[in-house]
This record gives sequence, structure tokens and C-alpha cells, in this order.
Amino acid sequence: MATSAALAYAPPAGTYLEETAMPVGVDQLVLPDALTWDGTDYIGAQGSYTVWEVDSGGLATAEAVTIAAPTTVSIEAAYAPGAGREYVTLTSWAGDASFATTPVAGDQIEYPDSIAVAADGTVTGADGTYTLRHIVSATGVASALEYTIGAEQPVDPVDPEASTASVSVAYGPGELWNYATITQALTSPGLFAAWSRLPLIGEQLLALKPNNWTNSGDYQTLSEGMQDVILVSDDGIAYALQVDATGLPTATTQPPAGVVTFAEVVATPDSINGTFDYSASDATGFRGRINNGEWSAITSPFSFTGLEAESAYSIDVQPFNGNGDGGIFTLTETTQPVPLGSPIVAVTVPAAGVYTVGDMLAFTVTWDDAVTVTGGPVLLLSLDGEQRSANFVSGSGTAVLVFNYTVQAGDNAADGVQLTVVALNGGEIADSESRPAGLQLAGVGDTSGVIVDAVPPAITIGNINTFSTAPLASGQADDAVSLSLVVNGVTYSPSPVNGIWSQQLPELALGPYEMTLTGVDGAGNESDPATATLNIRERPPTADRGMFRPIFRRPAGSLSSTLFR
Repeated sequence: MATSAALAYAPPAGTYLEETAMPVGVDQLVLPDALTWDGTDYIGAQGSYTVWEVDSGGLATAEAVTIAAPTTVSIEAAYAPGAGREYVTLTSWAGDASFATTPVAGDQIEYPDSIAVAADGTVTGADGTYTLRHIVSATGVASALEYTIGAEQPVDPVDPEASTASVSVAYGPGELWNYATITQALTSPGLFAAWSRLPLIGEQLLALKPNNWTNSGDYQTLSEGMQDVILVSDDGIAYALQVDATGLPTATTQPPAGVVTFAEVVATPDSINGTFDYSASDATGFRGRINNGEWSAITSPFSFTGLEAESAYSIDVQPFNGNGDGGIFTLTETTQPVPLGSPIVAVTVPAAGVYTVGDMLAFTVTWDDAVTVTGGPVLLLSLDGEQRSANFVSGSGTAVLVFNYTVQAGDNAADGVQLTVVALNGGEIADSESRPAGLQLAGVGDTSGVIVDAVPPAITIGNINTFSTAPLASGQADDAVSLSLVVNGVTYSPSPVNGIWSQQLPELALGPYEMTLTGVDGAGNESDPATATLNIRERPPTADRGMFRPIFRRPAGSLSSTLFR
């Protein structure tokens, strides 16, 4: 190892530095002209160099410094062109577009998605004029021209975009970048005074770690002076630009370590709103989520809407910066019940009686304040366990609403109609303060005597096959109070007794007859006709044995014989 104190004070051709941000144990540096020192690392073109590090005692030590080849990285947003645009990375160039520089393999062509550009640069599509953009991979410089399909191409290119556009920047591997998305309009030039315009909401700003951008366009850095940054525009093009970092706040080299505290939290039936404070200044942004859902950017104050009433929710907030994520801080809150307006105070029911098919049951429901009806709410009834709906008829704008139900065939409520609740049925009932009116019934009149009987009696008649010319017909009467039996054109009125009926028929001639029975119950419900067949047959003659009568005698001797005479 060669050492020389003289070299430290009278360097040969090269650069002499004496700064506070020196390597550990070094007071002075002597560098070749091709190298610089940024306070952290040696910066220069690829190659090997000798530098002299001079300590406080004047001892100069020669050190070998190797600068590796820079790594070209792809900015993700640059590969997402604006709406309606695509890009292709060239493998060769056979195109006829006259860009400012001739494209080569590795360069990129950005183009409208209504046409196609092959990997060799050839363009196909419908006749017309289109804007193509050429991005040089070696420098990141972009130029554009108007390309016409179906006509001779122009000789001179045009450049509608700034020539510093770049989709590939040689600053090091991608994990070295911090980025932030602008979330608020910027009005002060500040850092961007030398730029052609201010960054827009939705665009991204990138900085080399540990430098940071905030969502409001603030830049934090560990060092001063002009620094390279990247602006990714809203159409997906990345621009290599510079900012002057002199006098800016110092960036952090660690993930956020502060604490989030929630305040002014207010829960409504469908939202949770509030604010949060952060105990440190090391976060470049915050993300939030509800009930372990998807993370999204969040700021204070915050609001989560569209929630279910009377439901528990957990809200997570997490600070982050370019060096990582901070802790997750959780707020647990329950939404409020939907506030009810005017309650129901009384329900008037139909008069006691038996109601059958076609009869109307009218109910009036009274609130303690005027209500306004939208749509078609209903009053739900129970008829022997079967749900029915009484439809809203009138009363909107008053405190009394009328609901009617027309009895249908098959309805039955032997123990009286039961009322359950007012159902909105897709409509609304609101009180004078626009609050949802109460729907639970109160003050309901006695419905035990409001009987519904729209079920006809289930009568029966059986077939008869007999020798009797005056047969007896019979069957089931159910709850019929009157019956009508028609046989051979003659009508009879059998009387039901304990659900059974019978009818003695007069003398009838031999032969078949059709019998038809109908019945009516006490509510006036008429049954469907029941039919049967009466068949009176001729009785067959009785057989007579005549002369053939057996006579038994005891003969003499041991023989027995049977004589017939």
C-alpha cells in the first residue's frame, strides 16, 4: 500500500474534496476527474479507479474503486400508456417511420390501439393519420411524429411531446425507487419552478431511496443540490427531471414508527366518519380499509359510507413511506340504528262477522303524526297461518292510512284475522320530518270475531248398486247447512245431521240414474257438485229342487242303500 501526505494537499490532475460527509475515518478525498463523491457513494462511469483517502493525521491511502455497469430499470407506469395507446419493444427495425433517430432493437414504439405495430416496426391498420412515439432505450429520450397509412410518409418528424420523456431510466434496480401519487392540486411552483408544468392529480412522482415524495408533492431527501426524479404523467409516460433539494426536510431511512390515534368519530346508521392524528413525521402516506377489505389511500378526515345500520365495523389505518409500512391501527365502531319517526298508535279493524269470497276487510292504521306514502306499502294479515296483504288505499298526507283486503276463495280464519306488521313492499312511509315512520302495530282492535270463511263444504255422495227399487242415498255433509240432491230430474233436500246426510228415494224403475249433490255452508259458500251413479237391477229368480228329495232308510242286514224317488 502506497501512502503520501503530500498527495493529500497537492493532488495531481484530479479533484480535491474536503467535506463533512466523508467515509468513516477520512477527512479528505482525492478523486480522478471521472469520479465524484455524493456524501454516500462514489459516482462515475463504469470502470476501475484509484482514489486517495486522507485521514486527520495527513496519511493518504490509495484505494481501488470499481463502478459496476448501471442497471436499466423499467418504470411500471411507463408500460401503461394512456387510454387507447399500446407499446411494443423492438427486436429489429424494418419500419418506414422517419423518427428523429433511427429506432434499434430494444427501443420502444408507442402507438394507438386502433392500429398494430410489429416488433420490427412495421405498421398496419386502416388508412389514416396516427401519432407514433419512439423511446430510445439507451437514453430514455422520446420523440413523436404523425404517421399516415395509405399515403407517403412525411420527411420531417414532429414532436408534440417534450423530448425528455422516458420509459426506461438507468439509475439502478427498481427496488431503489420510492413513489407517491399526487392526491391534491398543486398551486405553488416550488420545486417545480423549472418544469414546464406542475404535476397533476393522479400522476406519480418517483425518487431514489431514501428520498421520498408525499402525496401532496413535498420532497424529502438526505442530501442537497440538484437531484434526479421521475414524473410519470397521466398518459403513462415517465419524464426524467430534476429538483433542487437545497434546504428541504430530511427524509427518513426507516419505515414509519409513529402512532395513529382516532378522534371525532361519529357513527350514523350508514356511515362512520372521523379524523386521525399521526405522532410522527416519517410517513409519506396512509392506507385504510374496513372489515379487512381492500386497502386504499386514506386521509384525515375520513368517511366510510354505505354501511349497514346497527352493525359492527373495524377500520384499519396504516402509515407507510418508501422504506416500508408502519403498524396497523384499528378503530372498532358500531353504526347507529335507523332513527324512526312517528309510531303507530292505533289500528281499527272490520266489524265482527263472517266474511266470505268477495267481501272486503277494511283496516285503518293511525300514526301520531301525518305521514306521506310513496309506492305501495301493505298491511300484512295472517289467515289461519297463511299470509295475506291488505293494500294501501288512501290517506297519504294524513295520520290515518286505509288498507283493504278482498277475501279470496279458499281463505279461512276460523279464530279471527290476525294482523302482523305494516310492510313497505318497496315503498316508503315518512313522517313530517322525513324520518321513516314506525311500522310496528299498536292499539290493534279485537279481531277474534272477524271470521273469514271462504272455503266451501266438502260434500260427498256414494255410488249405489242395488236390487231395491226404493234405495237410500247418503254421504258426508261437512259443514253444509243445506243440501240439494237431484235424481231422475227430481230435487230432494236432505237434512245434514252431524256432518252426515241421507235421503230415502221413492219407488223407481229398474235402470241407471245420475245423482248430483250440492251444498251451502252457513257463510254462503256453495260446494262444487258431487256426482254418483244409482243402478237398480232386476232381482234374479229363486231356484226350486222339485222331485229330487233324498230318502234314507235302514235296510236289513249289513248293507245300506239310499233310495231316491
